[in-house]
Amino acid sequence: MDCNDNYIYTDLALESYKSVENTLPHGISYCEYDSGGITVSELRVTSEEGAEALGRKKGTYITLSVGRLWEDERDASDNAAKVLSQNINDMMHSVCQSPERVLVCGLGNRLVTPDALGPAAADKIRVTRHIKEENPRLFSEMCAYDISAISTGVVAQTGVETAEFIKGVAKTVSPSLIIVLDALAARDVDRLATTIQLCDSGISPGSGIGQKRKEISKETMGVPVMSIGVPTVVSSATLVYDALYAAGDEVDAKLKNVLETGRSFFVSINESDVMISTMSDVISLALNRVFFPE
Repeated sequence: MDCNDNYIYTDLALESYKSVENTLPHGISYCEYDSGGITVSELRVTSEEGAEALGRKKGTYITLSVGRLWEDERDASDNAAKVLSQNINDMMHSVCQSPERVLVCGLGNRLVTPDALGPAAADKIRVTRHIKEENPRLFSEMCAYDISAISTGVVAQTGVETAEFIKGVAKTVSPSLIIVLDALAARDVDRLATTIQLCDSGISPGSGIGQKRKEISKETMGVPVMSIGVPTVVSSATLVYDALYAAGDEVDAKLKNVLETGRSFFVSINESDVMISTMSDVISLALNRVFFPE
């Protein structure tokens, strides 16, 4: 099945790549490697042709396959955070020569469990901007980064576009780098909360569920933007298709039209509460390790 089908939703560049890997155009490179027992996939999109084929912006997309961490021992989460922190640090210094001031933005609705990843992770970031202003000497002794963190909510709660909210805060704190944290949509149910995606091309909130909002990127913010996300939902239309495909049934044009035009729901796993808690811990721990290496 092609991820370009109208009833297939995914925020994961890796899933888009897998759907077209046999007919790749120029300007796409892909490799996989092991890091601490975790499979890391690196996808680079360097041409407009490649970007169009994948439906992604040009940039680097790193995917960590971490497994169901909420079912594993604490050591597994610590290891995932360690590998993630290494990749964050590498990408951070790749997109920004001097990331001295960082604004971390947790996107999503904290009242809806599968969408609460961003706010939950942002809540656990160790912020330092206020210390720098109140006690410069203490700041210079404890850290090298000026860190701010916000949770944006969603436009239905605030009446303000997420991109506008972030841009307004950015005018005040003048970050040299913005890092956005968000829950994503996956095409494959097995990727729910078992995958972490890191990219340097920004993000369009809600694009994975067909509700594309204003883009948060270097072009719109004026500074480099990185995003870190975890898929927490999958489309019900995709689940219907997969069930029929597994049963050996053909998806004819009539059924395909129903899937494309019918109202689709997005579902998560039963353990969504503990999943959000665990994955937000991993992301915040990874970021805090980057910001406070000692």
